[in-house]
Amino acid sequence: MSDSFGEKTFQEVFFELQYLNPQAIIKLHPYYQMDGRNAIQTNVSVDKLVLPNRFYYNEKNGITNKHNTKSGSYLSITVEPLKLQQFMQQPKTNIVDKIKQKLFTPKEPDREM
Repeated sequence: MSDSFGEKTFQEVFFELQYLNPQAIIKLHPYYQMDGRNAIQTNVSVDKLVLPNRFYYNEKNGITNKHNTKSGSYLSITVEPLKLQQFMQQPKTNIVDKIKQKLFTPKEPDREM
């Protein structure tokens, strides 16, 4: 639950980073998908990213709002570079192509035995 004191979930910060940095590719790190660690990958250096209000970057905590929340609970996000090669090798799913394939692939007639 987010509020005006910088207390946000990882997902809220992730989407806000994407919104604030439309020129950047910002993806969930495989660590996040494997074990839930707060980690992202980006093709832009951290010093060039626009960070959400009350967030800053340091080497120890990554992107964080430590000391900027009312409750004292804070978020820490590890940031690693996303190499363009890694991004290009990922399988691309194009929903339009899938729909076309489904609509225009001829169906085999039912065979009676």
